[in-house]
Amino acid sequence: MKQEIYIAVCTSLFPITSFFSLNFKKNRSAYWILFFVVFSLIIDSCNCYFSHRKENNLFLINFYDYVAITLELSFLLSIAKYTRIFRKISWLIIVVFWIAHAVFNYHNGFFVTSSSLSFILSLVVSVYAAIAALRILNDRSEDFNKKKYLLIPIMGFFIFETSCLIPVCTVNLNLTKEEDAFLSELYNHVIVIGTILRNLLFTIYFIVARNNQRDSSNLNSINQ
Repeated sequence: MKQEIYIAVCTSLFPITSFFSLNFKKNRSAYWILFFVVFSLIIDSCNCYFSHRKENNLFLINFYDYVAITLELSFLLSIAKYTRIFRKISWLIIVVFWIAHAVFNYHNGFFVTSSSLSFILSLVVSVYAAIAALRILNDRSEDFNKKKYLLIPIMGFFIFETSCLIPVCTVNLNLTKEEDAFLSELYNHVIVIGTILRNLLFTIYFIVARNNQRDSSNLNSINQ
C-alpha cells in the first residue's frame, strides 16, 4: 500500500509543474488551486514520513481539517455568483466548524481525530462543489464560456471529498478484526484513487485554462 501512497503524493507534482511551466497571469482560481495542492502535498508528505516511522500523525489530519475547509470553500465561493446571505451563511459554517473542532481538540487533544468532523468536512465540501457546478452550468450569460473550464477542478474536489466520505461512514461499525483490516485496506485504496484523480483533473485544468488564456490573448492582438 505504501507504493500507492507514494504515487498519490508524487501526482501532486503534476499540477504544480504544469502551473509554473505554463506561466499563468491574473488567474486567481489557478493560484487558489496551486496553493491547495502545495498545502495538500506538504500534509501528505509529512503523513508518509510519520507513518514510515510509525509515529502518531493524527495531529496533521486535525491541522488539515482547519485549513482545508477554509481553502476549499473559499475557492468554491469565488468562482460563481452567490447572494450576500448565502456567502454569510457559508462563512458562518466555516466558523462553526472551526469552533466545534477547537472544542473537540481542547477536550481530546490534538493527537486524536473526530470521524464526525471529518465526515462533516467532506460532506460540506462535496455539497458546495455540486452547488458551484450547478451555478456555472445554469449561467446563461457570457461568463459561462469563461467559467466552464472551472468545472474540471470542481470535479476534482468533488471526487476527492466523496472518496473521503466512504471510510468515515462506516468507522463506528462493529466489525471483526479481519473485516476491519480488509475495509481499512480498501478505504486506503479509495482515497488514494481519489487523490490521484483530483491531481490529474487539476493538471488538465491548468493546461486547458492556459490554452484558453493564450487563445484569448491572440484574439485580442488580432482585433487590435
